[in-house]
Amino acid sequence: MEKTITLEILKENLLVGDRALAIFSKTVEMAQVILKQEIVTEENKIVLEALTARFSRRLDFFLNKLLRTVDIIEITDEGSILDRVNRFKKRGVLDDDTDWRVLKDLRNKIAHEYIIEETDDVVHDSIKYAPVLTKAFANLKIYCKKFGV
Repeated sequence: MEKTITLEILKENLLVGDRALAIFSKTVEMAQVILKQEIVTEENKIVLEALTARFSRRLDFFLNKLLRTVDIIEITDEGSILDRVNRFKKRGVLDDDTDWRVLKDLRNKIAHEYIIEETDDVVHDSIKYAPVLTKAFANLKIYCKKFGV
């Protein structure tokens, strides 16, 4: 793929990521308020479902679209997602202390939860790991400035 086209794709994906992250962050805030309530309504459970689904999609988008696009630009697109994560840890984009397998396991759990309840671990873990995604995206945007994006 031509480098100019790939840079345009990266630029567009970063913009999409910004918008998606803003919505995800708002959903995290709403879920935190909901979880403080004594009774969680059915309508509020919809917000919790949206939270977990958005967490899952943000993680997939980050790992499979954004990081992969940067790998293509740098001509290092090879190996598994774990290989990609390790490369981005070395580049300083991802924190060494985050076990990204835990996040992928959470994503897989979310995919197999059919009814989301306020007591579910996937809800609380989505909130717990939201800052990890937010920070990783911010670090990636800083890293991508070297491409002029």
